[in-house]
Amino acid sequence: MKTIIVLALGLLFINAVYGKEISNSHSNDGDKWKVLGTKQIGFKADYDVIVLGAGNDKVSKIKFKVAESPVDMIKIQITYDVGSEDNIELRGLIPKDGESRTVDIRGVGKKKIRKITFWYNTKGFNGNATVTILGVD
Repeated sequence: MKTIIVLALGLLFINAVYGKEISNSHSNDGDKWKVLGTKQIGFKADYDVIVLGAGNDKVSKIKFKVAESPVDMIKIQITYDVGSEDNIELRGLIPKDGESRTVDIRGVGKKKIRKITFWYNTKGFNGNATVTILGVD
C-alpha cells in the first residue's frame, strides 16, 4: 500500500511539473489540453481533492476525464492561488473513458488554480476510477 501511495504521488509530481498536452478529440475548437492533476478514487468516499502543483500555468477552462469506471459528478469547488473560490454545479454522469463538459474559469483572463475539490455520487458503483483534470490556456 505504501508503495502505491509513493508511486501515485510521484506521478502527480511529474504531471504537475511537466503538464502533458492532450489534443481535445471531443470538440472542434482545436485546443491543446494539458494534464493539471490526476486522482485514483474509490467509491467509499463522496468527494476528493486534487491539489495542483506549483508549476501549473494559468488556465481559462477545465474539464474532467475519467477512466476505468463511470463517475457521477455532482459539483466542484475551484480554489485559486489568491484564495478565492468558485462553486460550480457539474451534475452529470461521465462515462468510462469519457469527459465532462468544459467549465469556463470565471472572471477576467486566466487564473492559476491551487486545488479542485469534487463531489460525486457513489451509489451503484463498484471498484475504482481515475479522474484527470485537464486545463487549457
